[in-house]
Amino acid sequence: MKHLTFLSLLLCSFFWGCSDAPVDTIAQYKDRFLTRNGLLSMMPQDYSPADSADIAQQMVQNWIETEWWKDQTSEMDLTEENEKQLEEYKQTLLFQNWKNQFIAEKLDTVISPEQIIEWRTQLGDSLNKYTNQQIVEVILQSRKNKIISDYKKQSITEAEKSGTIKKGAGLK
Repeated sequence: MKHLTFLSLLLCSFFWGCSDAPVDTIAQYKDRFLTRNGLLSMMPQDYSPADSADIAQQMVQNWIETEWWKDQTSEMDLTEENEKQLEEYKQTLLFQNWKNQFIAEKLDTVISPEQIIEWRTQLGDSLNKYTNQQIVEVILQSRKNKIISDYKKQSITEAEKSGTIKKGAGLK
């Protein structure tokens, strides 16, 4: 933490002459500022104090490069294909967020020792080449896949019954 504080003070003193800069400014790109709190929020949770100055310096450099990149691309017009890609990407992100939330609400994470033994038997893992944790991860992934698959089938069936989904050549 001493290294981070020293780096923060050093960078702040470099930008001290900027009257618009927040007091805890660490870096500036044009009219945008990276503050000490902003840097701290970007720092990984598991860094060692010995590495903090190097990590902080890299994070500041990445922030400056990102701001520069944003500036370079801000005036660019997107092609129709880019617009389509952005919409598809947005839909993919939204679906992934929904899926993660849905699974978190529905997933049973309790796995009994008997279930682990059953999976070892199914895998032919008589030599215990898989750890219990690896088997737990496989079981949880299987449960996640089943939750989404079952929900999708149920939703499509209900939509077909209600007329929301129509199939066939004679759609009305």
